[in-house]
Amino acid sequence: MAAKYLTIARDLRNFILSHQSITTYKLPTEQEMCDKYGVSRQTIRQALLILEEENLIIRIQGSGAYILPQADYLRKVKIVLLVCEENEYIYPQFIADVSSVLTEKSLRLDVRSTHNDVNTERRILQELLTEHISLLVVEGVHTSFPNPNIDLYRSLMAHKTDIMFIGDAYPEIANTGHITMDNRQGGYLLGKQMIMNERYDIWAILPDYAGNAKERFHGFLSAYSEKNLPIPTQNIYWYSQRHMQALYERHDTGFLSDFVKHHAAKCNGVFCYNDEIAYWLIKELNYAKIPVPERIAVVGFDNSYLCTLSRPPISTLALDVHEPGISVGNMISDHLFNKKSGQTTELPWKYISRGSL
Repeated sequence: MAAKYLTIARDLRNFILSHQSITTYKLPTEQEMCDKYGVSRQTIRQALLILEEENLIIRIQGSGAYILPQADYLRKVKIVLLVCEENEYIYPQFIADVSSVLTEKSLRLDVRSTHNDVNTERRILQELLTEHISLLVVEGVHTSFPNPNIDLYRSLMAHKTDIMFIGDAYPEIANTGHITMDNRQGGYLLGKQMIMNERYDIWAILPDYAGNAKERFHGFLSAYSEKNLPIPTQNIYWYSQRHMQALYERHDTGFLSDFVKHHAAKCNGVFCYNDEIAYWLIKELNYAKIPVPERIAVVGFDNSYLCTLSRPPISTLALDVHEPGISVGNMISDHLFNKKSGQTTELPWKYISRGSL
């Protein structure tokens, strides 16, 4: 159950955002609110402090609390979250958590998916140009390649739409907020774990379309460089969006069975871009009767539900924050309330040891 002051803050926030006399309205006195809610003055002050930090009210000593014009702005706020795949394995809970934070602050989140396709992205951006968006939160599409839709992002910014990136960003667009993961640090952590387990003959399985894949692998390699160990810079097995589409639509793991056929004999550890690739690779290794981790260790990223479904369970990385979606939701809210633009926040990773390493 939420603390009483949080419930009161939510109640007052809803009242403020629905009230018509925004610029002149004075809130009830602290004593009147104490009587209404049956709580102490300290509890009321805690609730008012939250609203003051959100720039919804101003408190004047000896006079009371007044609604700020900011509240009128918030009633009109429209936030769009543009992701690559809203139904992909880590997204449903993440989106639900982001939405819950914004709902708590009387903000609404509209989620749309590009399906990792620049043409779909362009169509959505053209639609958004007609919708008066306050904040567009974007997960970049194919960030390893030049994006053909930069003109539309610039048009949105010219129409006073704030843009914030989550994950990979487009370098051509400056002065935007960016919530990212410290992928070099994450890769480094996995490299250290591989070295501790004496895995020196390493291959990496990476997407050719995601900019953060290279960041992750660079971090991984830095752990080997730090120990003056041979760096397997050539041992990268690239896969494409076409391979992932076949995996989603038909559970076609042909590209991973090809990896096992041609490279498994030459390695004792595999660094996977994420848990999804690790999960399906382990299935292929099990099918080929190659024991994991005794013969080949496998690691992933994301700490998704696939980790515990896998046999053996996947050793992976999790974001080192309490409930990533809630953290991101709070950052989006902070951007809106405090108008912090152009700031980059890097979320750190932590290692989760399971059975695949």
